[in-house]
Amino acid sequence: MLIKPHWKSNKYLKQVLHSDLGSEANDGTNDKTLKHKDAITKEIAIDCEMVGIGDGTESMLARVSIVNRYGTCIFDKYVKPREPVQDYRTAVSGIQPHHLENGEDFKAVQQEVAKILKKRILVGHALKYDLAVLFLSHPVRCLRDTSRYKPFRQVSQGKTPSLKKLAAVLLGIDIQLGEHDSVEDARTAMSLYMLYKSQWETYIHSKK
Repeated sequence: MLIKPHWKSNKYLKQVLHSDLGSEANDGTNDKTLKHKDAITKEIAIDCEMVGIGDGTESMLARVSIVNRYGTCIFDKYVKPREPVQDYRTAVSGIQPHHLENGEDFKAVQQEVAKILKKRILVGHALKYDLAVLFLSHPVRCLRDTSRYKPFRQVSQGKTPSLKKLAAVLLGIDIQLGEHDSVEDARTAMSLYMLYKSQWETYIHSKK
């Protein structure tokens, strides 16, 4: 059963959804709170943007973003294409040619992401697609996928819910109004997880 918290009075969500935590780089301040919020936490959320290769329907990694439990962006990089891009999918992905021209080597990005993921709870929406384009795996017990969490399916009458729908119904916010932003999507998935963390973890342990 999905018990909806009063998110508007939730301290965590006020902090993440109504502040600019994720968009500000660490400026070297000595403020301990800011340093704490910039940390790579036990829980991290990921989202990838992809472009089309081959006949345009096959996906290749173009951008990967990771946020910590506070919604702070701790990793955000574009990736140089390894094959000719047939469809930038800009209307959805927000990716344009110049992003990838200035991107980083896939192997280097993959290794950096793998290092961050190690021994951490990985949050996201439809994580199998993100992990597939990264050519990475992660222990099932450490995955928290907002598209697969059974109680969230109540939002879409038992069907797989979109992140946009979950954000609107459970968080009261509108996302993906135009081109997608992988930082925003990762932050939204983390917000959903943190809001329902207690219920979610109880649900997982009850299945063991």
